[in-house]
Amino acid sequence: MIVIASHDNVELLESMLQRLTEVNLNGHEVLIVDTNSQRNQYLSAFLELKQKYSQFLFDRKDYTCWDSGAYIHAYKNYVAEKYIFLQDSLYITDPDLFIKMDQRLDEYDVATIFHFHFDLHLHTEEESKWTFQGLYDTQITGLPTHGIFGPFFGVTKRTLDKIPKEWFIEPVNKTQGCLMERRWALMFHQIGASKKSFYGDNDVFAYEQFDDKYVKKVWMHRLQ
Repeated sequence: MIVIASHDNVELLESMLQRLTEVNLNGHEVLIVDTNSQRNQYLSAFLELKQKYSQFLFDRKDYTCWDSGAYIHAYKNYVAEKYIFLQDSLYITDPDLFIKMDQRLDEYDVATIFHFHFDLHLHTEEESKWTFQGLYDTQITGLPTHGIFGPFFGVTKRTLDKIPKEWFIEPVNKTQGCLMERRWALMFHQIGASKKSFYGDNDVFAYEQFDDKYVKKVWMHRLQ
């Protein structure tokens, strides 16, 4: 299942939906999850797009949960063998992206488009406590060397099933949404999940160091 997290931007959502009709979905269902948008223009368009793209599934959250909240909602409410979690602020440049994602998920538990080296010494103690929340209840088996940019990634259901339910914490603000780049990586590391990046293991520190071979990120600087 391809899961698209969307929030309050009609143009981005329309662009993503149109692109999904042009690329090879490789047999995946598509689910659009709105994360509590408030703009009337978006809400009206969401209903119109739901009718226009009736081949896709549409769902809404009635509270702020950012993209990771949409992913967690999809996992808990829609059964699929594999989940490919993406944001509406992406443009798919490789029409065979989902084929390549599935090929990696046939061999690995988690497939990332971009992952990068990151510092787990977070800016504040509050950020650190939130990122590691619940993970302190088990022994930390070292720390991952890479975070998951976005976060957007592919993962098998059997891998998500191994994560304790109490670890699935939904972010409620932009800071926590960004911290999920680290928390997803920590959770996968804790359960020993195997990971594969489209760009391999490297010393990249920022998205700008990647090319747009597979997807292109549209920077919106949105607040929720």
